[in-house]
Amino acid sequence: MIHMPELVMRGGHHAAFCTFLAEVSHKYNIKLPAKLARTYGSQNLSQDKMLQFMLTHEIYGAVIQLSTTIANSICALEEQDSDDIEEQDPDVTAARPPATSTSVDRSPRDMLSYMKNWWRRMEPPDQVWESVFLSKKARITRGEVLKVVCRKLEIAQDQAGRARVLKHLHWECFGSIIEHAKDDTLTRKFVGICSASPNRRDFVRIKDPGGADDRTCLSCEIILFIKLSGFTPDSGGVELPRKYRIPLTNTDSVVFSLVRWLSPHPDAILRDSKLRPVCPSPLDINHALWRYTTENRPLLTQSIINRHLTYYPGPTIQDSVDNANLEREAMFDLVVPESFETFMNCTITDNNVVLETITLPFQT
Repeated sequence: MIHMPELVMRGGHHAAFCTFLAEVSHKYNIKLPAKLARTYGSQNLSQDKMLQFMLTHEIYGAVIQLSTTIANSICALEEQDSDDIEEQDPDVTAARPPATSTSVDRSPRDMLSYMKNWWRRMEPPDQVWESVFLSKKARITRGEVLKVVCRKLEIAQDQAGRARVLKHLHWECFGSIIEHAKDDTLTRKFVGICSASPNRRDFVRIKDPGGADDRTCLSCEIILFIKLSGFTPDSGGVELPRKYRIPLTNTDSVVFSLVRWLSPHPDAILRDSKLRPVCPSPLDINHALWRYTTENRPLLTQSIINRHLTYYPGPTIQDSVDNANLEREAMFDLVVPESFETFMNCTITDNNVVLETITLPFQT
């Protein structure tokens, strides 16, 4: 192929662009008109008649589809009128079967011991206890976790607020969560830290329920999951905000996902139809370019980093120092798993750059 080098550069490898669909379409675009259209002595005339047949076929197909749509709309209006009549007749309404809706059960899995004894701490958290990292794979201090939880629960983020959520709530930590649809049509597993898949950490797209940010699609990396229980409306305890009550009758517990946000890379100046940052050429067609979002972390001091230097990946001390500098301003947040929309196919490169592949090639 003449354009094969360009396709490899844009797709990333030889299998990035598959011609399977184009080959299969020959049955419809070539064999069907060749079978049903008239064949002439002139090849050009035969091709013209084949094209004319396909155009006519497409027009008639569109007309049939349009007529079907109109018929369905008329039936829907008639059913709506009958529903209005049923609402006026309570006997008919009571006899109508209830509408079914698909719901999803979310079960945390792969329990982690990072927060095993948190709920037993009755004394206020001191500076030494708060300055410890959760683990080598979750390089965030205990104090930072308490601070982001206070922000989500709309509680003061000072030491008194952190002591309040630590004292009154029961803390559990999990590495993954599994979604099961009650009608058995969906099973998904979102992984942050899992012993069965030590090299896996999922990137996900987040649904923005309020539509507050219309400049880009919300994307993040999953770190782990935190289950908080023991909420109470009493004045001495901690009340669960209404927006995190799923369902609304649940006022006792909530599951959060600790994530690390992504932002569009400065080199990605264009956006596609889904507001993803388009990667610069030559990877622009099938890739989006991100970087990790940054913010100031006042609770993460240099002494804490030096004490946990072996927690950062790298074969040498200098590599660990470089990776520590990259995460010095990492932005962590909590989101509910109900906001997960879809997975992202991402590869982490140097300097906190994340390359997302939009469409994966067919696997053989």
